[in-house]
This record gives sequence, C-alpha cells and structure tokens, in this order.
Amino acid sequence: VLPACFHKIGPCMARALHLLINRHAGAFTNGLTLDDIVSQLNDAGWSPVDVTDITDDIEAGIEEACEKSGDYFAIAAGDGTINAFASALSRMTAPPPLLVLPAGTANLLAKRLNGEGDMAATIVASADFEPKKIPCGRVDEKLFLIAAAVGITPAFAKARELLREPPHEGRLTRIWRYLRAGLRNLTKRYLGFRLDQDDYLRRGRAAYISVGHMDDAHARDGESEFQPLLEIYGGRPFGVVDLSIMLARAAMHDFKHQKRAWRATALRIEAYSKRRIPLIIDGEPCYADAPVVFELIEDALCVMAPKA
Repeated sequence: VLPACFHKIGPCMARALHLLINRHAGAFTNGLTLDDIVSQLNDAGWSPVDVTDITDDIEAGIEEACEKSGDYFAIAAGDGTINAFASALSRMTAPPPLLVLPAGTANLLAKRLNGEGDMAATIVASADFEPKKIPCGRVDEKLFLIAAAVGITPAFAKARELLREPPHEGRLTRIWRYLRAGLRNLTKRYLGFRLDQDDYLRRGRAAYISVGHMDDAHARDGESEFQPLLEIYGGRPFGVVDLSIMLARAAMHDFKHQKRAWRATALRIEAYSKRRIPLIIDGEPCYADAPVVFELIEDALCVMAPKA
C-alpha cells in the first residue's frame, strides 16, 4: 500500500477533500464565499468536499481537522494559518497531501507552489496537480515554509497590518510610529549566528533565513524548486539609514556590494543574544529564548503542486 502522499490521481477521478477555511483571510473579506470555493472544487473533480471552519479558534479547528483526516487536505487561509496547519501536519505519521489555495493577502507559499493565478485559476489547475514533498525550516517546534526574519520586532508586523487596512485618519501616523520603533530597536540589538559546525560567530543586528535560495523563495512562477538548504542574509548596518538601505536592497534581491552585510547557506543555524530574540515566521511575529535553533527538515510537508 502506497503512503497517502503518493496516491495516484487523475483529473477525471473524484477525490475526497477536507477543506479548512479562515474567514478572516483577505480573500474572504474581499467578497469570496465558501460556496464559491466548494462549487469550483467540485467542478475540478474534488468530491465530496468536507469543510472545517477554523475562524473562531484556529488551534482547536486544526486539531479537529487532523483527527478527521481524509484523502486530501486543502486550506483557504493566510500564510500564518497555513504555517500553523503545516506544523500540525508535520507531526502526523502519514498526513494526506495538502492543496494550498491563495486566500490570504501575501499568499507566499501558494504563489511559490502554484504561480500567480487567483483562486479560480488555482482550483482549475489543481485537477492535474500531483503530490510533492518539500523541505521546510523548523524553529521552536514550528515550521517555516518560506522564511524567518530574526531580530525583526513585532512593530514591523503591526505596520504591515495597518498597510492592509483601508485609509483612515491617523493610519499613516501610526505606521510611521511602528516603523520608527522597529528600526530604532534594530540598531540597538546585537546577535551572533553559528552556521552548522563553524567555531566562530557571525555578527549581525538582524538576519533573514529562507528555505532554499532567496531568489527561489520569492519566485512567483509556480515552478521554483525548494532546494534542501537554508540561506541566511545578515549584517551590521550603521544607523537607521544604512539599515533601511540594506533591507530595501534585500527586498529587491540585490545582495552584491552591500557594506557590513553577508550571505551564506547552512543546514542548521543557531542565533545567540543576551535578550529574547524577536522573530517573524512566515509573516507571524513571536519571541524565542536564545539560543534559537533553525534547522532544515527535508521532505517535511507533502503538498499538491503542478506536474514538473
């Protein structure tokens, strides 16, 4: 008997699907309905579709869904909720393959797996998807599917949330206040990073750790490979202006000729600090006690993805 992750499927075969939804995700607040998703899934050959609404209690909803299990899983939620569900799946012995639907705002994993298509296009294409195992990072018993930012305070995440809101009085002032607080905190924090078995610490005030190469981690073609490695980009910027330039260049994948910055690959990364370390894991902020260990977990998650 083949493991669940390698069931053979075809576009004309009915496939039982367990769908998780978070109605607080961006697509739902913009008018998407559950009936729309279920109807499109049925048309693509996913039937029957069993639904678990995890909006009111994400943790309990994920636990309930894992107990029910099924032939395949799908999730229509934001990156943070997808991260939580993926972490739960990784603790199962033989979890069903997961179909990631672009229902959030950034949709980082959905875009990396399936390309830039919207919900309808992704569901139509899913009729010909196949199971694929991908590596993930792990930190503090949580998976990160795309990247983890180290030393980045929750102030940046709060500013991001405000950017998503409709314009209102005082919004820009609050965004600037959060950004300024986050940048000020970064210039005061010192971190040390040990890569694999290195005997020395690389210094930095902040770092960005991606699953696979950073260029791949942000690819939007649905064909990027998940290389079995972690890539880290860190540095010791001098002042807020230097830090802002470094972060802006990193966002544009311009890693060359950056002063006081470095880039490397590893399978295990340890982060040291005299204080608790702020993290942003796939877009969700949290704190962890030092040292914080980041590990690559090969074949950590079985997903439904376009055929190679």
